[in-house]
Amino acid sequence: MYENLWLEMKRRKITNRDIGLTIGKHENSVYNKIYGKTEFSLTEANRIYQKYFSDLDFLWVFQKGGQSPAVLCPKDQTI
Repeated sequence: MYENLWLEMKRRKITNRDIGLTIGKHENSVYNKIYGKTEFSLTEANRIYQKYFSDLDFLWVFQKGGQSPAVLCPKDQTI
């Protein structure tokens, strides 16, 4: 699961439908991608990042849960 993506979507009130419209996929497909049943393509991830999360670190947003953190926190923030 892309926990950071999911949490930021909730914080910013971005829906699966919003993401789906951005990448040209049905909201059910977006759900499957967020929960790791299918993968985001690099193009899809980049479109999502550019439209909604460019203030955060790309690797942090798209880090899957259960993996060692590649980046510990959003840009310009400390823990």
